[in-house]
Amino acid sequence: MVEVAGAKRDPEGDLVTGEGPAQAAFDLLAAVVADTAGKKGAAMSGLKTELRRRESGFSERALGYGGFLQFCRAAAAHDVVAMEWDDKRGDYLFTPVDKG
Repeated sequence: MVEVAGAKRDPEGDLVTGEGPAQAAFDLLAAVVADTAGKKGAAMSGLKTELRRRESGFSERALGYGGFLQFCRAAAAHDVVAMEWDDKRGDYLFTPVDKG
């Protein structure tokens, strides 16, 4: 479960610590991307809906992010997922990061 109540965090700060609401949200994003990415990746346009389907309390704003794109960029910056723009689709595509 992603804990979101009262979470005031610096989006560039202590996110990948293995603890806390931001890390739990990153873990959830990584799981959703792993489950939904096809050969070309998972489009950002459907990710937030799937995150909320799996965890109804998910809110990137409660974690201190200005929006979902900022949350996703932070996740990519911390190697939780890989993210790149696809001109053909007009959307960001996400793929799992190989941790091995």
